[in-house]
Amino acid sequence: EGAATAIALWVAGAWAFDAWRTFPKLALLSPVRRCGKTTALETLAGVVPRPLVASGVSSSAFFRVVEAHRPSLLLDEADAWAQDNEELRGVLNAGHSKRSAFVLRTVPAGDDFEVRAFSVWAPTVLAAIGELPSTVMDRSVVVPLRRKAPGDRADGLPLHLEARHGVTP
Repeated sequence: EGAATAIALWVAGAWAFDAWRTFPKLALLSPVRRCGKTTALETLAGVVPRPLVASGVSSSAFFRVVEAHRPSLLLDEADAWAQDNEELRGVLNAGHSKRSAFVLRTVPAGDDFEVRAFSVWAPTVLAAIGELPSTVMDRSVVVPLRRKAPGDRADGLPLHLEARHGVTP
């Protein structure tokens, strides 16, 4: 109930992303596999700005791709890589509020290193089986998915959505 409206409003918000002070993640969660998480991500890739679909991400890849490309991140299989990764959880959480959506890292500078701030401010969708860490869930619009019942009808993904290109790092 209300999932389609929540997703549509989140997509509209992603197009005006920089106008917000805070912006929630979109969490597509299912109790078991084959509930449509990947299909939902593929559909979202056709309607969000600068989509980048991936099935895993490290904390350093997250902040570097956000800094370089300003994508809408559509991240699948989050149950496999987000649960016990405290550094990544911190990066995901930091991206909730625009003013504090930065991480500090050292980068090579000649023979030495310098501190650099990297943005983690990006519309982000996380698809997972089960739940995400509680601090990520607290910063998310949660859309529970379920397997299609025998009498349910689902239309296929329109081909024009499959063909849309997004960000290529």
